[in-house]
Amino acid sequence: MSTYQKAPPPSTTSLDQRSRSGTRPLVTLLRQAGLTAKAARVARCCAEFWATRCPNRHLARAIPVERCQYRLCLKCARWRQARTAARLWPAIQQLLRRCPDDRWVLITLTVVSTHEPVNTIVPRLQGYFARLRRVALWKRCIRGGVYSIETSYHPTTGWHVHLHALAARQAWCDQKELAAAWQRASRGEGQVVDIRDRDQDVRSGRCAALRYLFKPPRLGDWGPEQVAAFDALARRKLGECYGALRGLAGGLADEGEASDRAIKGPLPEVGEPCPACGLPLAWARVSRAELDDMRWVTRDPIARATAPPPPGEVAR
Repeated sequence: MSTYQKAPPPSTTSLDQRSRSGTRPLVTLLRQAGLTAKAARVARCCAEFWATRCPNRHLARAIPVERCQYRLCLKCARWRQARTAARLWPAIQQLLRRCPDDRWVLITLTVVSTHEPVNTIVPRLQGYFARLRRVALWKRCIRGGVYSIETSYHPTTGWHVHLHALAARQAWCDQKELAAAWQRASRGEGQVVDIRDRDQDVRSGRCAALRYLFKPPRLGDWGPEQVAAFDALARRKLGECYGALRGLAGGLADEGEASDRAIKGPLPEVGEPCPACGLPLAWARVSRAELDDMRWVTRDPIARATAPPPPGEVAR
């Protein structure tokens, strides 16, 4: 089955800045799976923040004092998503300037659902995608881009592991030909090949399609067995650049738990005026409840998420 259609940008996901859910169910599942140390880390995640705020409680930046760095944690995933987008977006814009006639598309490739271990399915899917990128059709039509792997679970059908690729299309790619190539590359396991136009999103600078690639798994049907199985993927990258974009952006940093570090960057000076009211901004340590009671003076999630820790503090 294959489709090609123009669609609106992806809808809001669980990585939206307003999302607060997910921590308690995940902690419970980790404890039931016997991963008590990771459950404790997730429970402590983002309980306190270093924030730049003014006396009127306008909030310019916020950095967690402690992050669990666990891949299934929605709070850490939101920050990791924004930092990944911040790193890749300049490279995508550079490729767009070099090849302005390319059309940016979002390609979804799926394989048959299975009850096999997820740490077996994911490497196999990555191998299938690597094989697809070597065929003449892909080389002729796709210049480069970035991909991510998404996993979901259903008790009846098992693991549904699929791949999203944001791609610069340099030549028209017939959906039937791509579907046939995917069938051959996946040795008959391939199913849906979905291609959606995202050119306007890339050219407008919103990068919603890029952030969509790095949303976290939804744990609605997961039990402790599924969490334990997914935990085996802790050191495996679930996303990477390919083709011409890899030469501009390099490989993505390891998505695993040990790699979640704050990005270096300029700190606001003490006493810098608040963009909203003009009063001086200052660093303060605040709780999650206090942070929720403040008003952001920027809506840019990347600017919020890429701020470094305050002077003298080390990101954990």
